[in-house]
Amino acid sequence: MREKTLSKEQFLAQYVFNPKLARHLGLELELWTVDPQTGVLIPAAIDVFQEIPCGSRFKPELPAHQIEYNSEPCETMLDLKKDLELAFAEIRGFEKRFKFKTVCQSLPPSEFELTVYPKPRYLQIIEQIPAERLRNAWIAATHIHYGLESFEHGIKLLNHFRDKIDLIGELSGVEPERMAIYKKMAGTIEPPIIEDTDHFYKIALEQGFLTDPRQCWWLVRINPIGTLEIRIFKATSDISELIGFAALVKAFISEAG
Repeated sequence: MREKTLSKEQFLAQYVFNPKLARHLGLELELWTVDPQTGVLIPAAIDVFQEIPCGSRFKPELPAHQIEYNSEPCETMLDLKKDLELAFAEIRGFEKRFKFKTVCQSLPPSEFELTVYPKPRYLQIIEQIPAERLRNAWIAATHIHYGLESFEHGIKLLNHFRDKIDLIGELSGVEPERMAIYKKMAGTIEPPIIEDTDHFYKIALEQGFLTDPRQCWWLVRINPIGTLEIRIFKATSDISELIGFAALVKAFISEAG
């Protein structure tokens, strides 16, 4: 079946920028769910989100063995720190209620079955990616978001961050071999230099994320929610370390002017 084609205007309309949230910071963190006795991965997200509505703060990820936390947009590092503290308190409540334990680390803490959370988008992904490649998606990360004013603002910052890719890799704490494996699953993970929105549209068409910008797997990307998203392949429950990631991203952004 021929892939659906969008015009440039239709493609760009999938991105929504909120000037009121420009320059705010946000953070996503993926946490593994394990049996508290054995430490073996369990698909706890299925039980959790049957009873707790998926909201802006917590939601499922592609692996049913993960729960994803999303901070509120924060103006200051202190705001982000408070949000993280509240989130970890809520997670402790989930653990007690649903009888699991969370583990924060990049790689899976045990062997696992390819159990995918039954969300339409995730079910579509598993139809497109062979199982041997899909296993490479079982990795946890921290994602830092920075609110953008416009596409032009996003393109400027994205081009600036291209020179920071190696440093982001070092922060990830993942062996080069593991990053190479992820690349086999994701394809292109380094963003090209982008000239303007016409060029961005052409790249989306060539790389296969025209109809779903979330299928762009770059380490740094313009997210459809109107943020610059920086993917760091390190998951940790250390709040000071998470704040450090966000502070470093903000410092890089300050360099761009």
